[in-house]
Amino acid sequence: MIQTNRLQLISPCLDHAGDLFEVWSDFEVIKYTYMPLLKTYQECEDKVKMFIERNSEHGSILNFIILYHGKAIGICGFPPIDAERGKYGFYYQLCRKYWSQGLGYEAAKGLLNYIVNNTQAQAVFADAVSINPASLSILSRIGFQKNHIQPGGFNRNNLVLELVHFKYEIIRAP
Repeated sequence: MIQTNRLQLISPCLDHAGDLFEVWSDFEVIKYTYMPLLKTYQECEDKVKMFIERNSEHGSILNFIILYHGKAIGICGFPPIDAERGKYGFYYQLCRKYWSQGLGYEAAKGLLNYIVNNTQAQAVFADAVSINPASLSILSRIGFQKNHIQPGGFNRNNLVLELVHFKYEIIRAP
């Protein structure tokens, strides 16, 4: 578990599938991702089971549920890109009614601190579409550097947008 000032980041469990359905059935939350819009509670439960299985396969927690006052308000994680070389992805999703309260920043900062202090990761990569100022700001504020801008790099339902690739390099003492 990761504890921040206001949040707890915990291993996914089915107890929170109902709360997460509110996140993943809201198109505004997932529109800049390739995640499908969930239409049923069963789809949400299956998605949570998938995250549980991924953590189990890797023998560690790579995906976390974000809790705020005991309620699941989102999810975040760092899936392996090339674990042998210490390369991981980075993502977060937050229920819309919790936007603009600093909770996305707090969750992302807590997750990044966890990665730096508790893993052997060497580099962490994240993407955000150029018209999503909140994600661009969060990634920049926690120390990610713009690595590359890819025109037309995001395409969902014929919505083609510029994709900004970020990198956070972790320097470890030999």
